[in-house]
Amino acid sequence: MAGQAAGGAAVGGTTVPPPAEATATSTAAPGEQPQQRRTRDYPEEPRVGVGVVILRALPPAREPEVLLIRRAKEPSKGLWCFPGGSLELGETLVECAVRETEEETGLRLRNVPPEGELFSDGLDFPSPVSSSDAMVRDPSGRLLYHYAIINLASIPEDPHQPPVPADDVDAAQWFPVSQLRGLKDLVVHCDRVAERAVRQFTISH
Repeated sequence: MAGQAAGGAAVGGTTVPPPAEATATSTAAPGEQPQQRRTRDYPEEPRVGVGVVILRALPPAREPEVLLIRRAKEPSKGLWCFPGGSLELGETLVECAVRETEEETGLRLRNVPPEGELFSDGLDFPSPVSSSDAMVRDPSGRLLYHYAIINLASIPEDPHQPPVPADDVDAAQWFPVSQLRGLKDLVVHCDRVAERAVRQFTISH
């Protein structure tokens, strides 16, 4: 598929984690039902990946910029993409976006409690901007893994704070959204998703 990378896939501006080890059963206390850990490889159901489109527009130019990370490990090693990762059980999309951003870049996102709202045009909390499919098959044609990728647009609490790359990230950098087209080593569709986010939301600090 377009955007596939060794050990994983890159699509819609974010990456899918590589296949995990075989399914393992967790230990349970007496009388409790043991829980099965879901594996990413050869799944019985789709999983959810969250990409975070972090925007800023600083004076005097106020040109919209987006934060990209360059992967230090597979999948998509050496490619620029949005921060993000797998949605955890019991976690909301917004909580996942906030957690993954802080883990990978050290930045905190603006995150006013939504109070039942689904979207924030001014990005008071991370809001959906796009979605895409990521399905990879093995050489025999069997589905190796299947993700639904949801990208959320967001704004950092402090747009001046420099990002600090995590262990699995070897760089984190702000890029003008207008210059993403043709950027070398960019995950597929990352430019289009960022452009859509700029058109759809108001960037205010």
